[in-house]
Amino acid sequence: MNICEKNVVKKSVRNRLRVALVYPNLYKAGMANLGIRILYDIFNSYNEIYCERFFLDFEKSIETGSYLKSFDVIAISWQYENDAINIIKILRKYLTHLKNKIIIIGGPCTLNPLPLKNYSDIFFIGEAEEKIHEFINLLIEYKNKEDVLECLKDVEGYYIPRFNNKTRRVIVNDLNRYFPVKQLIPSESTFNSSFMIDISRGCIYNCKFCLGSKMKPKRDRRFEFVREILEKNLEVNDVRKVTIISSSFIDYYKIDDLCKYLIERGFEVSIPSIRADKIKESVLKLLKSSKQRTITIAPETYEELRFEIGKGISDEDIYNVCNIARNYGINKVKLYFMIGLPNEDDKRLPEIVKLVKNIKDRYKLRISCSFSIFVPKVFTAFEHEAFISKKEYNKKVKILKELKKYAELSIENYQEALIQYI
Repeated sequence: MNICEKNVVKKSVRNRLRVALVYPNLYKAGMANLGIRILYDIFNSYNEIYCERFFLDFEKSIETGSYLKSFDVIAISWQYENDAINIIKILRKYLTHLKNKIIIIGGPCTLNPLPLKNYSDIFFIGEAEEKIHEFINLLIEYKNKEDVLECLKDVEGYYIPRFNNKTRRVIVNDLNRYFPVKQLIPSESTFNSSFMIDISRGCIYNCKFCLGSKMKPKRDRRFEFVREILEKNLEVNDVRKVTIISSSFIDYYKIDDLCKYLIERGFEVSIPSIRADKIKESVLKLLKSSKQRTITIAPETYEELRFEIGKGISDEDIYNVCNIARNYGINKVKLYFMIGLPNEDDKRLPEIVKLVKNIKDRYKLRISCSFSIFVPKVFTAFEHEAFISKKEYNKKVKILKELKKYAELSIENYQEALIQYI
């Protein structure tokens, strides 16, 4: 595969500590991840270090075409539970060559590090920007694996399986101190040549199924800082397509000012899903100016259960968004649902079909419905709930196939969700 990218770092490998930044999935997915761009920028900001990237479809590094065994440190980003299998495949291939290397795994899935404890020396738990510097400085100072592990066991955010030390998730308290402007911008990722920025972190809601409900507190980047970053992006990268990342875009503290600025500066903007109960005209104006013709909403389930699981959005809220969106020239809605939730009543599932049918009939929108399978997440209110049986799954799928009359329909594969659950 020929890759064209902006801001790839080129250094001599001589007399430098070599860090392999591994995303255990395809390049297309990895370069749509902001965390990879942030870590690449931080590691390579040190003159003593050369950080290069690996992906599931790239056995050699992107930067110099080197094999994994040539690196001193293997840093792995674990974003999705099922990528644990890919991590094991990658590491086992080089097992005899990695004995003296330092293997560190970070990412949201490290909230439950134990499934991979035999495959990693270090787990970083939380947001990397502040605490990753302790790790890097120890690498530069000691280089010896044993010394680095010994020093890290008392640093907050680092779990060392060998010592089974207690630690806690760390967060970045001030989001206005750092953000990579000269970030990697590929031409062949999910978001194409897009500049990525997270305008906030954390979530104010308490959905019982969602790991995000534990990612508190919510923090916003100052609007002035976001604006400054985006202006610098135009100077440095000349990229007008921007991907905004936020667990709740519409709750950004200066959402109207942000939308107005993005429209005035002519950015082509991609935004995450929005809460149907908090629709704002400024957001729809932004979508229209960006020529977006799709809006994304996550109803999760039928209305009564929706409130029971903490989502708190009514069917009327969803209808209202679809109506307003249509008036702004949006012609498609993506709806995200789950099946297998606690207390889910099969007799009520046809209410989801009715919701979709009403959207189709009333607003003449094109609709796509995606159903994932509920998987209990650690540290959530539903952590100890049961996973759906294959028999129950088949029964629910049979009911939901009625949706094909009104929408594009995709339902998660049972086996993949089962592996995630395990």
